[in-house]
Amino acid sequence: MHSKSLHQAFEDNVVDYPLKPTDEARLKLTIEKVVQAGKIIESDYERIRKLLLTLEHPKSFLRYIPLRRGKKIVLMNPGDMHFLKSEQGVTIVVTQSGEYWTHYTLTEIEAILDDQMFFRTHRSTIVNLSKIKEIVPAQSGVYDVFLTDAERTCVPLSRDRARVLREKYDF
Repeated sequence: MHSKSLHQAFEDNVVDYPLKPTDEARLKLTIEKVVQAGKIIESDYERIRKLLLTLEHPKSFLRYIPLRRGKKIVLMNPGDMHFLKSEQGVTIVVTQSGEYWTHYTLTEIEAILDDQMFFRTHRSTIVNLSKIKEIVPAQSGVYDVFLTDAERTCVPLSRDRARVLREKYDF
């Protein structure tokens, strides 16, 4: 932060100034300070409370996810999933052995998947990071993500999500 920005922060009565990288305990302390200082608006309070609960009770990931194929229900290990896509309101899970579907929306399933293993590349696609072979620039700032499967499957990576991926992996 430039000294001018730091000076402005003090003029604006900044409550706290956590530095990167931060850990969960430090982030929790900052949120508590903001709440105690009355620096949040009423509509933000519930979101902050949920965030604090998340920090107190870390997310546990499902070891198996129930998926459907025909009339069968299969308990799938998330590591076996190559990518997930939303088509016409249905979430389809693509694996080495074929396609399955689930009642979960992409947003719901994203919440129960390990974000160190899966990444939302597009509003309609989540990819298993270990299944990515290469990321190739396409047109208009978007990218094509090619997977390691024999079909050389390609999934989209939006411009905004590419920025998040670059920040996450520092490339």
